[in-house]
Amino acid sequence: MKKRIVLFLFLINFSLNAQTVETVLSKLNTEYSSAKALQFETKYNLYKNKTAKQVYETYSGVFKKNERNEIYQKIDKTEFISSKKLSLNIIHPDELIIVSFSEPMNNSAFELKKLLEFCKIKSFADKKNYWELTLESKPFSGLEYSEVVIQINKNYFIQKQLFYYNTAINFSSDFSKQDIDLPVLEIIYTNFNRNKIEDSYFDVSKYIMESNKTIKPSKKYPRYTVEDQREITIK
Repeated sequence: MKKRIVLFLFLINFSLNAQTVETVLSKLNTEYSSAKALQFETKYNLYKNKTAKQVYETYSGVFKKNERNEIYQKIDKTEFISSKKLSLNIIHPDELIIVSFSEPMNNSAFELKKLLEFCKIKSFADKKNYWELTLESKPFSGLEYSEVVIQINKNYFIQKQLFYYNTAINFSSDFSKQDIDLPVLEIIYTNFNRNKIEDSYFDVSKYIMESNKTIKPSKKYPRYTVEDQREITIK
């Protein structure tokens, strides 16, 4: 009888926990998909493995979305713009601009319900100042990480993500040697606000110009190569 009571209480607790997860993820998705301006800063820290204390590589970035759901994002020296008509990926180190048709705004990076199609919930805990959700990838999911830890603040924004990769990387700079490890990527999100964002961030004419239905680099980036993928963009 005692075992049955313990099991019954466990099932009740799991059910309540599942409802809490559903509520938190639903409110989180509402915040990110709202037709309001949103901007925040990001920091990407790569660790060689899950026990490493020292950051191997780090990059900074920003994310901006206006009321029209146009997006500007920058990660280190790469920029991404999604305007009403076109999407640009500007890779400055390679002097390359990739052009494609814009698609409906995709919040899949923040819509955590999508992850539940490929992952199962390992744990969900209220840490007072934030919720911590730990996901495990399902067998044959095809994901390149085995576990994801997500911290969601009480305003329903993601404040941190940890991706534990299941594919090893050779960190050695010497081709004759190997330094194989399973890396961990940490993404930290800070300085959230809904202040109005300047339209210049979403102005693709800073990077490209169209002439006779052909897209060329703007005068500011004359040496850049333009890769026009509009014909192969999935609509």
